Amino acid sequence: MTRPDPSRNAGEAPEHGPAGRPTSRAVGVVAVGVVLAVALVGVFVWPGGHGSSSDDGAGTDASDARPFFGLDLPSVDEDRVARIAKAVGCAPAVQNVFVKLDSTSFDEGLLQRLGANGREPMITLEPWSWQSTPEETDLPAYSLTTIADGQHDDAFRRIARVLATHPGPVMVRFAHEMNANWYPWAVGVNGNTASDYVAAWRHVHDLMSGIDPRIQWVWAPATVPWDDQPLPLKDVYPGDDQVDYVGVSGYGHADQDGTRTATQTYGPWYDEIRTFTKKPAILSEMGADGGAKDSWIASLPSFLHDRPGIVGFVWYDTSPETTGATGDYRIDDTPAHLAAFRSALHDIGVHCR
Repeated sequence: MTRPDPSRNAGEAPEHGPAGRPTSRAVGVVAVGVVLAVALVGVFVWPGGHGSSSDDGAGTDASDARPFFGLDLPSVDEDRVARIAKAVGCAPAVQNVFVKLDSTSFDEGLLQRLGANGREPMITLEPWSWQSTPEETDLPAYSLTTIADGQHDDAFRRIARVLATHPGPVMVRFAHEMNANWYPWAVGVNGNTASDYVAAWRHVHDLMSGIDPRIQWVWAPATVPWDDQPLPLKDVYPGDDQVDYVGVSGYGHADQDGTRTATQTYGPWYDEIRTFTKKPAILSEMGADGGAKDSWIASLPSFLHDRPGIVGFVWYDTSPETTGATGDYRIDDTPAHLAAFRSALHDIGVHCR
């Protein structure tokens, strides 16, 4: 099981995110004749949905019970967003980008691109430098205590001021995968403890929300433990007063035991978070690869239908060639995968833009 590198910010060095680290991560080429004029259509939805949720509502459209379809792709490539939307018959409702504390490319222009055509931006806010290298976790300057102590407050304020220029809410996925071991803010590395994580989260949440109270906060661990004594997720949960969505990073590797279906990939995470929160959930970083990729994609609708508390998912359209990812998670890497993805979106009854 491997983890891909995250996407790149426009105009910067690659967003590193460690390749080849143990976690369960996880869809479809152009279907000719699919009709969707992405740039001209305001909202397009398939009829139906999967029923309403009893969980708290937040985010893209609290009145719409259908799960949203989101995308992350290299360099916020608007042309590729349009091609994917046309190919699958659904324009994404959310688009993600990775932002680090010193990401000079993150400005009002980039935020406008993310939010084009009615999308809601998602910012994966990584509290380290874009100059940091993969697997570089021993970074005292980016420990959780430095965050909680306010040593990076100027950077957080700058980012929050950019977010405040957006006319609507923006999701912020802050310090994700804290239960893993490949980031300097992770518990168990760089001197970090679970209580340090909660303190850092609360500090950043309160600081940035004071500048832009519309921020929708996404707390997102990794889905599969990499050792025999996984960190209890409740220990690093900041609390319902601090979180709008509970997310997850997880990839299906369809040829490997344990991640052959969406239920295998995400079921343990979902069962665990529901022991301590009813906040709406998001598959906030996902994809699939392997020879059985189409069958993994086909398993996603039933998983979501059985869990109406999951209100959306963000697919990471990346590959080894585009971001150094350790799997090919592109939607359209083969015609069969594209057809499976389009069929899955239809069966899910997703909310499109």
